[in-house]
Amino acid sequence: MKVIKNNLIPILSFLVATCVSSAFTQEYPIPDQCEIPKFNENFGIYQSVSFGATLLRIKDSTDYSTEKTGVCVDLIHGYRCYDYPLCFEQKISLSSHCFGKISKENQFVSDSDHAFHSFGVTENIIFDFSSGMESGPYLGIGGGYKELSGKQKLVYFDRAVKRKIKSLGVQGILGFNFRIYPVLDAQLEYKCFRARKRAFIEHSLCVNFKAFI
Repeated sequence: MKVIKNNLIPILSFLVATCVSSAFTQEYPIPDQCEIPKFNENFGIYQSVSFGATLLRIKDSTDYSTEKTGVCVDLIHGYRCYDYPLCFEQKISLSSHCFGKISKENQFVSDSDHAFHSFGVTENIIFDFSSGMESGPYLGIGGGYKELSGKQKLVYFDRAVKRKIKSLGVQGILGFNFRIYPVLDAQLEYKCFRARKRAFIEHSLCVNFKAFI
């Protein structure tokens, strides 16, 4: 008993040191709210703007067709699902086709003096294959409304007349997504809008910048 009393202080010191050491060396799990999100996973609402070149083909009631090239701008509001690689987009498209030609059996007539302008609203579903990666392809399908207005040259009478075309149509999208910042993506995208009864077809090649908010 006397030995224990004489060594009580060293024993207590050893026990305290052991407890403190265990407390500092024990591993504790990181709470969920402290987890750092993965660099390549973005979900929720996003907005995008795109710029590009476009080719417009208008089919007449005759065997003549008009081809116009120009530029386009798109404004996009979308939502990316959390559990599935799907995006839902609403897109407003503006384009101006300033240069073109009229063709019949591969014979072309200059039509560069007359411009066509288009305005369209489409709803699209995007299948994003880049889930889990910093870059990857995506496919999309959708439909909407598009309106063309401008002047078109008549080959028979060698004069231009005003023309307006309004039509519903379907749209296909093919693109590739690049992550350039945790909440910012760059995309290279091709899209094709086909109006009812093939009244016109519009091809576009664009560069998109998409930001998650």
